[in-house]
Amino acid sequence: MRKLIMLILFSVIGNLCVRAQLPGTKIWSASHLAEIREKIKQNDEKYRPACKILLEKAEKHLNTGFYSVMRKKHVSPTGDKHDYMSLAPYTWPDPKRPDGLPYITRDGERNPELNEYDRNSLGNMCEMVVDLSLAYFFSNKPEYADKAAGQIRAWFLNPETKMNPHLTYAQFVPGVNENKGRSYGIIDVYSFLEMLDGVAILQQANALTPQDITALQAWFTDFLYWLTTSEMGLAEKNAKNNHSLAYDATCARFALFVNDTGLFNTILSEFPEKRLYPQIEPDGSQPLELRRTLALHYTLYNIDHMLDLCQMSGEQGKKLYFTRSEDGRSIGKAIDFIAPYVGKPQNEFPYQHIHSWDKAQNYLCWILKRASYFDNTKGYNELFLKNYHPDYSDRNYLLYY
Repeated sequence: MRKLIMLILFSVIGNLCVRAQLPGTKIWSASHLAEIREKIKQNDEKYRPACKILLEKAEKHLNTGFYSVMRKKHVSPTGDKHDYMSLAPYTWPDPKRPDGLPYITRDGERNPELNEYDRNSLGNMCEMVVDLSLAYFFSNKPEYADKAAGQIRAWFLNPETKMNPHLTYAQFVPGVNENKGRSYGIIDVYSFLEMLDGVAILQQANALTPQDITALQAWFTDFLYWLTTSEMGLAEKNAKNNHSLAYDATCARFALFVNDTGLFNTILSEFPEKRLYPQIEPDGSQPLELRRTLALHYTLYNIDHMLDLCQMSGEQGKKLYFTRSEDGRSIGKAIDFIAPYVGKPQNEFPYQHIHSWDKAQNYLCWILKRASYFDNTKGYNELFLKNYHPDYSDRNYLLYY
């Protein structure tokens, strides 16, 4: 009955609300995207190489089949292949046991068995939607929008291929808890945040119909209900590190998509005391992230979630960015703590980072660039320009440069 009522409500007022919010992007700046599109139309040499690579990716996507949860090798304990299922990424067979069970943890080392489940397909699906929607936005070629819309329908809407709206079997550890998932698996869907910005572009292109949007909102309403009421969802909500912060950003983005302003405003109002201040020390360090084997990456990853929430908060975003505790804890302080390591060799970083230092350096550059939009007094943009090595295949170049 609840689901029927929600569908009726969406069919009556949902489309009006969505149209009023166009273009509807929440993580990406709509004004920035429009500005870059104009520069591309004017053949601005600064953006032409990045746009060319994006369109090449889009062309490849046109020749790729649709991703869905039905493509995985394994099936959840329910026997329903529509259930999303992923392996805990840093778990490996125990070499001391003949069957390898239960799996053991090797933090920071990803098990290639991930390919046998849904996590990589989910990532590829979001990548396809984002690439194609942006390619459409910059080129106005309808085939890109149509292919992206088809991918959305395949993952979320088509009865034969859609994912069930829960994550009960996300990031399970083989041999543990009857192969049920863990709360940490909720972070698997963080890429849905940018994907929904792609959906906003597809809606504007009329590649997704009002009926598609209504059905997609109903799917995310059910999913959001699971996130906010299930045992796994509540456990993730109560986590202490980047997972709880990512959980808030995830629920906030989904709440915006389904027009649940009450939930969004609650998350926003509780965010400083509940998330920022407990996770950031007065000196700006994040101890729970710095103790990881990829300390720089996870420190930046958590800041990225903070900036996402600031961005989707619109006019409230700057206020949230500058919110400080009495002893000085703030997003800006967290960035100031990590900024001195930009452009530095790994041996000058006093924490553990077992691989991919150059990739983490590039990540730090983009964090500084994003932060410069909220605070242009700290020289973040200058640090970015001094240390960033242009990579035109990086989508961030079009989104933030």
